[in-house]
Amino acid sequence: MNVSIIQPILNISLPDKWSVGTSEMNLVYDWERDDWTALPLGMKLAKLVKFGQLPVQFTGSYEHNFADDYDAPKLTFNFTVKFLFPI
Repeated sequence: MNVSIIQPILNISLPDKWSVGTSEMNLVYDWERDDWTALPLGMKLAKLVKFGQLPVQFTGSYEHNFADDYDAPKLTFNFTVKFLFPI
């Protein structure tokens, strides 16, 4: 398999520990097929909260895949909870 993977990352911090940005999308170009096999465009919204001293990030994201000729899902919704352990 001869592919290139691009993962654009953009994140903007907002007031009150909110952030908005691109989802964790991977754009995949297949050089053998000479076509995009995954071409998603997505956004995410995140909120950082504390439970006692433990920071926790809640993230919701949405992606729409514009390369719909292959087996990748057309729409993706994710909800993630990250427990952060600062050292």
